[in-house]
Amino acid sequence: MGAINKKFTFENTVDIVRKAFSTVGEKYAVFLDVFLKNRQIDVYPTKGKKSGAYCWGNGDGPTFVLLNHTDDIRSVETLAHEMGHAIHTELSKRQPPRYQNYSIATAEVASTFFEQLVNEELQSQLSNKEKVVLLHNKIMGDISTIFRQVACFNFELELHNTIREKGQLPKSEIAKLMNKHFSSYIGPSVLLSEDDGYFFVTWSHIRRFFYVYSYAYGQLIIRALFEKWKEDHSYINKIDQFLSAGRSMSPKDIFKKISIDTSDPKFFEAGLKSIEEDIKKLETLAKKEGLI
Repeated sequence: MGAINKKFTFENTVDIVRKAFSTVGEKYAVFLDVFLKNRQIDVYPTKGKKSGAYCWGNGDGPTFVLLNHTDDIRSVETLAHEMGHAIHTELSKRQPPRYQNYSIATAEVASTFFEQLVNEELQSQLSNKEKVVLLHNKIMGDISTIFRQVACFNFELELHNTIREKGQLPKSEIAKLMNKHFSSYIGPSVLLSEDDGYFFVTWSHIRRFFYVYSYAYGQLIIRALFEKWKEDHSYINKIDQFLSAGRSMSPKDIFKKISIDTSDPKFFEAGLKSIEEDIKKLETLAKKEGLI
């Protein structure tokens, strides 16, 4: 659909993220300011530095955020995402030590909620054509985060069950399994070669068994959280309960306590339906701008 070439300096990025966080509560913006003041954010790429972005925190020690800011729009979303993890980490310290480390099933919910807030704020600074690109990229991200991760989960599930049954599995059979499940994800328009199946070797998440489920689970939950907040801004108090829960309850019970029943299939169907609505919206906007 095109590219967003607008540059976002780190100073500009901080202003956008601070403003977005303030819409749900000034204390979330304060978290950002404190992290900056205390130099708990490593901002720019440098020689020898790990790529990507990361948040780390443990116990009573300080929480740190690692970025590789490159002045593009993705860098803005990344700061919001990692600060979501940081806020989740800090608020979970309200729990006794044994319950402070939250589950991976809740981690991506916190980060993506704050990323979504910033996504909304970014739209106010973009042209109509850039908004189309932003929405397109968001949909592609949803597809990758939900449908692609579910394909990987199904691959893992069959892999583990087969190894339990047979005791072992040669690499060629593992590659066939991966192609089987990714063919169901990408459909008949893309042909996979035998070598494509060996992608499992480089996908590090697969070594953290079923980690990928948390992405799909979290992305669908975040849509429900965000819609509830848009309907009633006081719902942020419920979100704060979730952010402060740590590992004091199971993920299902944490979300049930804030009126989200993740055991109900209709909940997930509604999340998938919202992606369909985004696709329809993209088609309308793209036609209006003459992009399709």
